[in-house]
Amino acid sequence: MEMGVTNHVGRAALIAGIVSTGCLMYSIGFLLVAVPIAAASHLNPYLLSAPIALGPIAALTGVVCGHIARRRDRRAGGPATEGTVALAGLLLSYGYWAFLIVIVGGGFLTFQSIR
Repeated sequence: MEMGVTNHVGRAALIAGIVSTGCLMYSIGFLLVAVPIAAASHLNPYLLSAPIALGPIAALTGVVCGHIARRRDRRAGGPATEGTVALAGLLLSYGYWAFLIVIVGGGFLTFQSIR
């Protein structure tokens, strides 16, 4: 890669990581607040649930773009600024998956202990 050429894939990884984290926070708030309110007021709670489906897509995009950007940055051998941006996107995206696994796994184990 030439000097001065920006690695846009690293920025895409960061943006995808931020979007996936935002979707996760929205989903938690949606499940805790909007679903009970919608159930009480006879609204359809699925109308506002698009970020629940968007979160995994954004997190997967962040992981893929982050690894591609880190590899490009290592091969270029220049300053590691874009690699740092890609690393931030990777951390956010992997954090999304870790949190999701803990929550789903914890819910599954709790459900199994109740039965």
